[in-house]
Amino acid sequence: MIGRSVWLTQHPTVFRALTGISVAEYRRIVAELAEPYAAAEQRRLARPARQRAIGGGRRFTLSLADQVLLTIIWLRQYPTFPVLGYLFGLDDRPAARTVARILPLLEVAGRDSMRLPDPGPHSRRDLPQLLKNTPGLMVLVDSFEQRVQRPADRAEQQAWYSGKKKAHTIKSQIAVEEERGQIVDCWATRPTKASRRSTPRATRPARSRKANHARRRIAPTTARSPAAASRPSIASGGCAASRR
Repeated sequence: MIGRSVWLTQHPTVFRALTGISVAEYRRIVAELAEPYAAAEQRRLARPARQRAIGGGRRFTLSLADQVLLTIIWLRQYPTFPVLGYLFGLDDRPAARTVARILPLLEVAGRDSMRLPDPGPHSRRDLPQLLKNTPGLMVLVDSFEQRVQRPADRAEQQAWYSGKKKAHTIKSQIAVEEERGQIVDCWATRPTKASRRSTPRATRPARSRKANHARRRIAPTTARSPAAASRPSIASGGCAASRR
């Protein structure tokens, strides 16, 4: 996702605007927190009230570097938790738990100097306000369909059939950096009918459809003929690269 360190550290200007620190300083913070984080995780997993054995349960979606970055962005920008989670590909509750887990480590290490005054839960920034201060964070999101060979199984054919294209297709969705036209994310392709629900829900903050539309600039989806769909494009090239 666009907020993760792999992408954001490649854009030092946007990184500093979001965090108030340089990429080099951020990497030093991550290195300093590695040992305290490991000790805190050991205490959490070994607590007496824990019902699962060590090694059981879900794994964290974010690495330590991304958890630290998420917390620093929250301390600097104070976005709403749905927006914070959206930047990192999480729901709002995991984003809030990440802040609660990492913030004490930053405070003990004296590494929370980038913190700004908290405006309070009713004055947190939504996505338009966040993008207004960091326009380099803007990405264009587009969905498109690509023709595939008709499945042999008749029941399976229905899942892959697109009434819009009058053919069997898969649906893909990509995010492209607005300034340079570079693909920054590519969601897994799905059969057309299965993607009608799962694809949009996986790519928007936990807000109403009307509110979410105001929070993203969406590139217009243009219908493509079968011949056009077979021609190489930036979209198909990006998704093919991500699946390899």
